[in-house]
Amino acid sequence: MAVHVHPISGPFDVLVVLGSPPGDLGAVLSNLPAGLGAAVLIAPGDDLTLEALAPLPVQWAEHGLPLEPGRLYVTPPGTVVEVRTDRRCAVTSAPDGAPERPLDRLLASLAITCGARTLAVVCGGSGRDGVAGAQALRGAGGTVLVLLPEGGGDGVPSAVVEADAADVVTAPQDLGRTVAALLTGGPPGTSRADTAEQQPAFLLQLSDALRPLADPVAVMGVACRMLGEHLAVDRTYYVEVDEAAGVARVARDWVQGGVSLAGEHRVADFGWSVAILRRGECHVIPDTQFSPVVPPEDRPASAALGIIGCMGAPLIKDGRLVGALCVTTLVPRAWTAREVKLLRDVGERIWSAVERARAEEALRAREEKYRTLFNSIDEGFHIIELLYDPSGRPVDYRFVEANPAFEGQTGLRGAVGQLGSHVAPGTERSWLEAYDRVIQSGVALRFEDYDAFTQHWYAVYASRVGERDGHQVAVVFSDVTERKRREANLSFLNAVGSALEQLTNVEETMELLGEKIGAHFGLAHCRFVELDPAGEVAVVFHGWRRPDVPTITGPHRMSDYLAPEFKEKMRAGTTVIVRDVWNDPLTDGGRFAALGIGSFVAVPLVRDGRWLAWLGLYRSEAHGWPDDDVELARELTARIWTRLERARAEAAVRALNATLEARVQERTHRLAEMNSELQVRTRALEAFAELTQDLGVEVDPYALVRQGQRVALSLLPQGFATYYELHGTLWRLRVQEGDMRAPALQAAADAGVPAGHTPSLDRPWETGAPVFQSSYDRDADGLGALGHEVTALATLPLVVGGRRQGVFAVALFSGRQWTGSDRAVLETVVHSLSLALERAQAVRALAEEREALATFAHFTELSAGTRDVEALARQATAVLGQVLDVHSAVYFEQDGELWRLRHASTTLEPELDTALRRGVPAGLPGFAVPAERREPVFFEHVTTEDPPPPVTFQAVAAYPLFPPHHPAGMLSMAVTDRAAWTEREKAVFRAVGDSFRLAVERTAQLQQVERHRERLADLNAELGTLITRTARNLELPVGYLNQFLSPSRLNDLPAALPLSVPSALHDELSRLRGVAQDLRQLAQLENQTLSRELLPLGELVAQVRAQSAAAGRVAWLTLALPIVRADRALLMQALEVLLTFTLSETRGARVVEVSSQEVGAEVWVTVQDDGIGLEPEEAATLFDLAVRTEQSVPLLDGGGLVRVRRVMARHGGWAWAEARLDGGRIVLAFPRDETVSVIENLLQQ
Repeated sequence: MAVHVHPISGPFDVLVVLGSPPGDLGAVLSNLPAGLGAAVLIAPGDDLTLEALAPLPVQWAEHGLPLEPGRLYVTPPGTVVEVRTDRRCAVTSAPDGAPERPLDRLLASLAITCGARTLAVVCGGSGRDGVAGAQALRGAGGTVLVLLPEGGGDGVPSAVVEADAADVVTAPQDLGRTVAALLTGGPPGTSRADTAEQQPAFLLQLSDALRPLADPVAVMGVACRMLGEHLAVDRTYYVEVDEAAGVARVARDWVQGGVSLAGEHRVADFGWSVAILRRGECHVIPDTQFSPVVPPEDRPASAALGIIGCMGAPLIKDGRLVGALCVTTLVPRAWTAREVKLLRDVGERIWSAVERARAEEALRAREEKYRTLFNSIDEGFHIIELLYDPSGRPVDYRFVEANPAFEGQTGLRGAVGQLGSHVAPGTERSWLEAYDRVIQSGVALRFEDYDAFTQHWYAVYASRVGERDGHQVAVVFSDVTERKRREANLSFLNAVGSALEQLTNVEETMELLGEKIGAHFGLAHCRFVELDPAGEVAVVFHGWRRPDVPTITGPHRMSDYLAPEFKEKMRAGTTVIVRDVWNDPLTDGGRFAALGIGSFVAVPLVRDGRWLAWLGLYRSEAHGWPDDDVELARELTARIWTRLERARAEAAVRALNATLEARVQERTHRLAEMNSELQVRTRALEAFAELTQDLGVEVDPYALVRQGQRVALSLLPQGFATYYELHGTLWRLRVQEGDMRAPALQAAADAGVPAGHTPSLDRPWETGAPVFQSSYDRDADGLGALGHEVTALATLPLVVGGRRQGVFAVALFSGRQWTGSDRAVLETVVHSLSLALERAQAVRALAEEREALATFAHFTELSAGTRDVEALARQATAVLGQVLDVHSAVYFEQDGELWRLRHASTTLEPELDTALRRGVPAGLPGFAVPAERREPVFFEHVTTEDPPPPVTFQAVAAYPLFPPHHPAGMLSMAVTDRAAWTEREKAVFRAVGDSFRLAVERTAQLQQVERHRERLADLNAELGTLITRTARNLELPVGYLNQFLSPSRLNDLPAALPLSVPSALHDELSRLRGVAQDLRQLAQLENQTLSRELLPLGELVAQVRAQSAAAGRVAWLTLALPIVRADRALLMQALEVLLTFTLSETRGARVVEVSSQEVGAEVWVTVQDDGIGLEPEEAATLFDLAVRTEQSVPLLDGGGLVRVRRVMARHGGWAWAEARLDGGRIVLAFPRDETVSVIENLLQQ
C-alpha cells in the first residue's frame, strides 16, 4: 500500500550536485528526506540509473523542461544546462562535445533565477570549472556545501574553499546527513564514532580504564565493552591464537543481542579469516553473505552466529599471529578507514595491557615468598639499581624495593620505581661512588654518611645483588642522627671555647663566632640583641648574617614584631622557641618574613633579675629546633656573653688610647677621598660636555659612534674601541678606533664574530647591562689562539629609541682593574651617544617626512586644476624626475595584454623607448604584482632577464592606478646604479602616487557630483513648472466662480452660463483631475517598498514584448542587455509604459533597437526607434509631471512616462530622452553592481 508524504517546506527550491563520484552521490540521494520539496539536478550526468539510490522520478534535463519539486534531473553529456527565470531548462549542445565551463554557467544561471533558494553540493571535479559559479551563487545568497576529504585533497572542492566561496565544509562520512539537515532547515550533522576528534579521546579513555586492571580477563572484558559501545556494533571479542596447538581462545567477549563466542575454538574453523590475519592484514567485510572473501560454505555458519558485518585486526609478534581483535554486526555495515585504524590501535593496547597484567601476576607470586621477612625487620632496607652515563660514570639510581621501615627511617614515601634524583634531589656523589665500589668489587661495604636531603646521618651496610651487570645494591641502614648530633655539638662547644680565648674584639668575636654558629645550625642570622633602658626597643649591634639575606642591624620596636607574652617569657628567663613565624601567636609573620626570618630560638640573658639581652639564632625557613640544639644555644649564650663583657672592657681601653690618632687619620682619609671623587666627577663631566659638543651637529650614525670612541680613548690608557652590530648569526664590526696590535684578531673581527658563542658581546646584548672584565678571559670568546694583548675589556649595550642597536666595546692593553670612575666615564659616553643617535634618527626621519610632504603638496598644487589623466601623468613623471635621482620616471597605460609607455620624465635610450612604446607583456611581475595587489611595490636586486633588456635596471618601483572612464595606468621609476631603494625615495614615490590617485579620484567624484546636481536641478525645475502651470490652470474657474461669491450676487449663481465658460471650465478641470491622478500614482510609487532582485533585463523586455499587441508591427533588434538589481514589478511597469510610448500609432515606428553600454559608474540601456522625431522641447519635457497640464488633447500615448523616471530614481538611476529628427531615443541609466558584474563576466566567458 503506497503512502503519500506531503512535501517538506524546506529552505531550498533547487538542490544541485556537482562532480559527484557514485559513492558520494549515493550518500546524498539515499539520505534525501521523504516528500522532498525541491528539484534535484545532477551535473554532469552519465545515465539515468539513479532510481535505486533515491525514490524520485529520474529524467534527462531537456530544453524547455520546467524544474518541478520532488523530481531528479540529469544533465545530458556534452551539453551546457542553464535555468531561466521561469525555472525552465535551457540546454545547449557543444559543437565538439566538450562544452566550455558548464558548471560555472549552470551555477551562474541558478544565482539569477533562484538565488538564496539554491543549495549547491560540490563533490569533485578537476580544474577550476565551478569555482566562479560558486562565488556568484554565494554572492546572490545561495548556499554552497563542499565535500572535502580528510587531508584536503585537490581539484574543484579545494579551489572553492580557497576562494572563500564555501558556506559548509563536510567530510565524506557526514555528507548525506549534512545535506539532509540543510534541506530540512536543521544544522549539519556529524558522526558519533567516526570523527578524527573523538578517536584520540576514546583511546585516552580506554588507556585510563585499563591501567588499574590487574586481571587479564578483566582487561579483555572492559576493552571489548568500551570498543563495542563506541563503534555501536553487536559483538566485540579478543581472541588469543596458539597456532602450535591449533587453538584460538576467547576468554571474554561483549555481546549485544546474539550468542557469546567465549571459549576455545579450532583455528581451522576460521580458515579464510586466519589466512588474512597471518599476512598482517585486517579483514573488513561489509556483508559476509555476499562477500567474495567468505567461502560460500562458511556463510550459513556466519549467519547462525549473527556475524553479518565483521572486521578483524591481527596481532603479529615476532612474525607470528598471536591474536586478533574482532567486531561484528547483525546487519550489513560499510566500515570506514578510520574505524579500521581504530581497531588496530585498540588491539595493540589490549595486547600490551594483557601482557602487563600477566607479568604483574607472576611477579606478585614471587614477591609473596619473602614479603614477610622484608616487612618485619626494624632496620631500613631497600634495593636500588645504579644508573650510568655513556662513559660508565654513576649519575643516578632507581628504587627497586623498600620495606616499611625505609619510610620510617627516611620519611620518603612512594619511592619504589622512582629515580633518586626525583625522590631525594641533590644526593651527594659520595653515596653513588660508595655503591659503585660495591657493584664493581662485589665486596660488601659498611660506612656512615650524611644525607643532605633528609638531613639525617645513617649507618649503612651495602652489598651487591646478583651479578655485576645487574647494577643492583641491597642496602640495610639505621638512623644515627641523634648520636652524631650529640657528638657534633660537643665538638662544636670545644671549638667555640678555644676561639673565645683567642679573641679580644667584640665585633671580631661576634663576626667569626657568628659565622661558625651559622654554619653549624644552618642560620640566616646570629645576633646578640640588647634592650634599651625602658625595655621596649631591641637594638641589634653585633652578630653575623648570611650574605643573601637583608640586614637587621639597628633598633627595632618589639611591639611591631612580637606579642607581649614574648617579653614576659624573656624576663622570666625562659628560652623562646618559634618554629614557624607565620603560625606562632608570639610573632608577626609578615614583619619577620620581610627580614628573611622563618623561625628562631631566643635565649634570654638575665642578670640580677634584670633582662639585659638575648642571643637570637634565626633561620630563613620554618624549622623544628631539636632539644639538643636548644640546649646548645643556652650553653653558647652563657659562654659568649661572658667573653663579650671582657672584650668590651678591653676594647674600651684600646679605644681611649687611639681616639686622637683615629680622628686625625679619619680626617686625612676623608679629604683624600673627597679630592679623588671630585677629580672623577670633573673628568666625567668634561667627557660628557666634549661628546655633546662634538655630536651636536653630526647625523651620520657611524660618524657619531667614532667620535664617541675617540672621547672614551682620550680618558683611558692605551687600547682600542670597537662597535659591533648583530647581523644574522654574526657580530659585524662597524666602527673601530685604534689599532688592535694583532693581525689575526683584526682579521677575525673584520670577518665577523659568531653570535651566541662570544659572551663578552652576547651578555650586554641580552641583559641590557654593561660588562666590565678587569681580567679578560679570551678563551671564553674563542679568541685565545689569536695572540692578542688585550687584558681588560668593557662592553656596553647601545640602545637607541628603546631598541638595542649594537655593542660599544673598549679594550685595554695595560691590564688594570676597572674603577668606579672608569665606569662612570664609559657609561656617560654611551648614554650621550645614545641620545645623539636618537636625535640623528629623528632629524633624518623628519627631513624625509618633510621632503615627502613637500613633494605631495607640490604635486597636489600642480594637479589642483587638472582633470585630464594624461596631464596628471605628465606632471607626476616630471615631479619624480626632478626630486629623485632616478634613471627615469615613466607612466604606462594598459592596452589589452600589454602595458604601453605614454610619458617619461626624460628622453630614454632609443632602443628602450621603442621597446616600451611597443608594449610590455602584462604578465611580467613588475606589472602583474602591483596590479593584483592594487598597492605600490618596490622591487630590489632585480635579476637580468634572458634575453637581457636594452637597459639593465637594478631596482624598480611601480604604483598602480585605476582611473574611471580611462585605461588602467602604472606610475613607475627605475635606477641602474644601485640595487635598493632608500626610505626617502620610497616616501617620495608613495607621496606622488597618492597625490596622483587622489587627483584622479577627485576628478571622478566631481563628475559624479555634477551629474547628480544636474538631475536634482531637473527635478526642482519640474516641480516649479508644475506649481506654475497648476496655478495658471486654476485661475479661470476660480476667477469666474469668485464673482458669484459676493453677497449681492448670490442669487445670480444658478443662472445659465455662456456656452464658452462651461467648455473652458471643463477643460481646466480635466487637466486638474489628470494632475491629481498622476500625483496619486506617484505618491503610491514613492511609498512602495522595493524588493531588489537580480533580473536579466533581456528576458523582462522579451516578456513585455510578448504581452504587447503592438509589438508585432515593428522589427526588433535586441542586443546584449545587462543583469540589474531591481524590483521586478516596478521595473515591468516602467518597461510597459516605455514600450507603449515607443509603439504608439502616432509615432509610426517600424524598427526598434534595444542596446546597453557601461558609462562610468552606470549602465545605460538605450531604446531607439525610427518613428517621428522629438523636438528639443518635447525631449526635455517628455518625462515631466507637468506635460499633461499643457496638452488640451493628448498628442502622444504614454503620458505616464513620468513614472519611468520616478521608478529609475527609486533605484538610484535616471531616465531621459534625446532630441532627434529621424526617430526617438530614450536612455535608462542603472547604477553598476559589483555582484552583477561578476556574474555577467562569468556568463560572457
